[in-house]
Amino acid sequence: MQSYLGITVHFINHEWQLKHFLLDLYYLSEQHTAININQALIQVLDQTKITEKLLGITTDNAHLMIAAGRELKETLNNYELVHQRCVAHILNLAVQHGLQLVSPIIKKV
Repeated sequence: MQSYLGITVHFINHEWQLKHFLLDLYYLSEQHTAININQALIQVLDQTKITEKLLGITTDNAHLMIAAGRELKETLNNYELVHQRCVAHILNLAVQHGLQLVSPIIKKV
């Protein structure tokens, strides 16, 4: 099995337009641990010269991604860096869990 880390960037340009694109699709050749994910993020940030411009990151709720966010703050020595969990992902998990609790009578309706 192959593992990839998709890194997207979202920013407001000098004309106050919201821009976003795929920055990198990073192949994780080693086990995807918080440390390896952090190292991949640092490498891509350094290559693209945006490390100093980074204000925050958004990840899913996987414990590895949450730990990678903490690692990134420590590595960059930037404890003001905002790490948010993706609201759409949280909402999807809640809806999927709720759908499992639906009784057969409600499914008929």
